[in-house]
Amino acid sequence: MYGLFYEHGPWQFTQTGDALQLNPNSWNRVCNVIYLESPAGVGFSYSTSADGYYSDDNQTAEDNYLFLNEFFRMYPQFQHNDFYIAGESYAGIYVPTLAYRIHVGNAAGNSHINLKGILVGNGVTNEQYDSFSYMPFAAMHGLFSPNLFFQMEKNGCLFANSRLCEELKGIAHNQIGHINRYGIYQECYQGPHRFSLFNSSVPPCLNALFLTNYLNNETVREGIHALPISQIGVWGMCSQKLHYTSLYSTVEPLYTVLANQYRVLIYSGDTDGSVPFVGTVEWIKDFEGGTKPDVDWLHWTLNGQVVGYRTSYPNLEFTTVKGAGHMVPQDKPEVAYAMFSQFLAGTFPTNS
Repeated sequence: MYGLFYEHGPWQFTQTGDALQLNPNSWNRVCNVIYLESPAGVGFSYSTSADGYYSDDNQTAEDNYLFLNEFFRMYPQFQHNDFYIAGESYAGIYVPTLAYRIHVGNAAGNSHINLKGILVGNGVTNEQYDSFSYMPFAAMHGLFSPNLFFQMEKNGCLFANSRLCEELKGIAHNQIGHINRYGIYQECYQGPHRFSLFNSSVPPCLNALFLTNYLNNETVREGIHALPISQIGVWGMCSQKLHYTSLYSTVEPLYTVLANQYRVLIYSGDTDGSVPFVGTVEWIKDFEGGTKPDVDWLHWTLNGQVVGYRTSYPNLEFTTVKGAGHMVPQDKPEVAYAMFSQFLAGTFPTNS
């Protein structure tokens, strides 16, 4: 729902939050879009048994696969359309695991979903690189002392941990201060006390007040056929019902199949500190095994302005989006729309 209302859906809130208006950069201008709240217990999704709120990466892929099969059974007119899967953040796990499940299902002849490609934005992919990428990212953006960063490099702290490294990183975090990790140049909505909000229904620094109020209006819930609060509780940005187990420290092995069978676009807002582009570049380099890219860090433009930098391999496309944070379509809606629509058309990037 955050993606639907704040990023690339057909509607967006007015500045006062008391009405909706059309989104000129909605992704459904060029395709049909399914917005899926998953796993069960997230958003309006629910389970009819307590066991249904215990899930993991594989169960989520299986549930989403079953949903898609049921959707195409109910709406067969869409079954032969080209099908793409897109997601951001932890969907760096959701997207490739679902795509791989579809691939296996198609190969087994169980059903056919016309999968053509995937798009992953600022996606969690390989813990080895993602978890260590914040310090080099923060250093290259001038968020803490260069002298301290040199000490980290000298003591092997960039992609490893030790007691000394933990001490140096602690000093760095104190120097960095309470910034918005989702977009380091953006303000933190909740202010300097954001760290106390990690266990609340709203992720730190993000403002989802309009959306939360709207989706917990009983008239709205009735209108969109969501169950009432009395049955499934309030809608929140983060689920308080779900018991989730992460299974994959890396999904690179899935890309061995996916990148050779389908089109793949990996994109990163370059001011995101939660899943920094630095780690994404490293896992792609690891995945490609030293293969030289066909195109290396070439700028691309929109309306005569440089808006990102792309690197192309024969089996995978990576691009940054200049000035965007974790939620690229929210921060740079026009650029994200151009990237998305051109990728679907097979023309990305078309410089203009």
